[in-house]
Amino acid sequence: MRLIDADALEEVDANLRPLEYLGEYTITYYCSCKKCNGHWGAVDGYGNPLVWGTVAVDPKVLPLQTHLIIDGYDMEFVARDTGSGVNGKHIDMYVPVSHSEALRMAQGEKLKVWKVI
Repeated sequence: MRLIDADALEEVDANLRPLEYLGEYTITYYCSCKKCNGHWGAVDGYGNPLVWGTVAVDPKVLPLQTHLIIDGYDMEFVARDTGSGVNGKHIDMYVPVSHSEALRMAQGEKLKVWKVI
């Protein structure tokens, strides 16, 4: 899923829209299963179905509805969820895969993050 590197991102996106570098965040991944979402089901913090591009954040660090660019991904993510255990500079990224596949992803990697302003 990761398609571009951080150095190229700064050069490319700087010409398209303004970005604010936020630093490195710990990235984890979750799916739509009951283990990941509990009794809430496969919905984000607004009650909408989970979609690729949804991330859970600590709203004390990143307000909900913040648009983000994450190192290595060729798309924009939106903070639409607040997962349990998401604290500080931590982003939990929804991925449309099985639970076992989500757990096999690089849990806890640190990636550079930019806010779209």
